[in-house]
Amino acid sequence: MIALARVAAYEILRTVSAGDADLPAAIAFSRGGLRDDRDRALAAEIATGVQRWRAALDHLIVAFSKRSLARLDSEIVEILRLSVYQLLHLTRVPASAVVDDAVNLVRRAGKTSATGFVNAILRQVSRKRDALPLPARPADPTNRAAALEYLSITLSHPRWLASRW
Repeated sequence: MIALARVAAYEILRTVSAGDADLPAAIAFSRGGLRDDRDRALAAEIATGVQRWRAALDHLIVAFSKRSLARLDSEIVEILRLSVYQLLHLTRVPASAVVDDAVNLVRRAGKTSATGFVNAILRQVSRKRDALPLPARPADPTNRAAALEYLSITLSHPRWLASRW
């Protein structure tokens, strides 16, 4: 059984990505379907965390899958984003629960052929979470390109804003 908070987070992310609502409206709408305050808080945390760390999450998905995001199904990308976020940023959620729920979400979305792919990506991220393929902090502070890469990917700041800084 998939945790209700993860299903709600997935629906929030799909709604925002489709442009049907902004993040606060999507979160407010999803709260009606969750009875437990802890589930509401977890769904909101996952959805806002994914939006906050989206550039880093997308970079990791591309690095581990060896495919561009454009080549992946949009529903699979959202499931990978919310799952990678949980693996890297939520310490109280066991990795096995994240992976299991992600695979079940893939099945629920009707993409059963992608279950092995999602399972493999998430297990790789879980195993390599201490040595992720993210741009390192630049040693040379005058290297503008490296600084932009670090700020825009590793710290997920919008590239235009990092460039302006």
